[in-house]
Formats: sequence, C-alpha cells, structure tokens
Amino acid sequence: MLVAVTATAVLPAGLASANLITNGSFEQDAVGSTTITGFAQQSNIDAVIVTPAVSDGSQALQLSAATTSSSRGRYGSFVNDFGSGVGVDSTLLTIGQEYRITGDIQQISTEGNSYINVNQEVNGPGGRSFPAIAVVEGEAGVIKSLDETFVYNGGRLRLALQLDGFGGGTGTVTPVARFDNFTLTVVPEPASLALVGAGGLALLGRRRSA
Repeated sequence: MLVAVTATAVLPAGLASANLITNGSFEQDAVGSTTITGFAQQSNIDAVIVTPAVSDGSQALQLSAATTSSSRGRYGSFVNDFGSGVGVDSTLLTIGQEYRITGDIQQISTEGNSYINVNQEVNGPGGRSFPAIAVVEGEAGVIKSLDETFVYNGGRLRLALQLDGFGGGTGTVTPVARFDNFTLTVVPEPASLALVGAGGLALLGRRRSA
C-alpha cells in the first residue's frame, strides 16, 4: 500500500531512496547503441537506444523482433535481475524490505505484443515458481505505466521488457515498443514518514509564531 504524503512534504536526503535500477531512463548509452547498460539480452530480440524519450530525459530503449508464422509466439526480452538468480538472493535488495517499482511502455507497432513483466521467485511445496508481481501490456500509440509495491522475499527478482509475435497479421510479424523511466526504490517505513510529518508540523508552528 502506498502512503500518501502531502504535497508540501519533502523527504530529507537521508530518507530519499536512490534508484536501484542502473540506466533506468536509458540515458547512459549513446543514441544508436545496441549494447544496453544495466540490462541483459535474453533470446532473439533487437535493441537500440532512440530519441525522443517516452517519458523522461531525451532517450528511450526500443525493442523489435521479427517473428514468422512458424515461430509466432516466441518472444525476446531484455532483463534486469538486480544481482539475483534462481535460488540466489539479490546483492542489491534486502529480504523483508518493501520496494516500489515503476516504468513506462509505449507500443509503436500495431501488430504483435509488448510487455513489462516483473516476477519474483517463490519456494512452495511444489518447488520453485516465478509468479508475476505485475504485468503491463503495451498498447499501440499509448503510454502505459507500471507502478507497483512489493516485499522482496529472497531469490530471483526479474524485470523483463518483452515482445512476442501474437496479435494479428500473417507471415512475418514485427512488434516494436519503447521503454523508459524505470525506477526501483525503497518504500520508507511508516515511522520515517511520521518523523517527516512531525518535522513539517514543527516548522509550520515556528513560522506561525515568527
């Protein structure tokens, strides 16, 4: 659950949470670059840094993947595992901590599908599974946003930017989508927010008495 904070409240530097996603706005690589800092390619997909941005800065990540009727449904993705792996805890995250993950997607093509997919490893009686924390499906010409909070419970956490060839057309289908403005931040503890609120009230009291 997100805790509402008044518009006048500003988190002190010690409470402001750093973005744990390297290159989340895709500004670290030059336009035209096909090597994407902070993200790894998984399966067959083409990636390039483009301009303009979808929602932040001046650049975005554009993914495309041609799929023929014989391979329709095969998808490619670029992923960020936050230093985690199957059965391996993240080197960046704290078990039991609540986090907020955000990002934007804009599908460019009218064919195929695009997704933001966030999933986390769960160990249950039947073994390991990787249920989705959140899935946002792209829509042609529309900017759609991911905004989800979750508690990290250990094991693999994966942010996947994905394409597939379903969604109409015959012969070769080439889905194209752009991704931008990804953040992963710590959700402040209620006690920390209470301190911020108390500080604001104290400041307001001093201003009134001045």
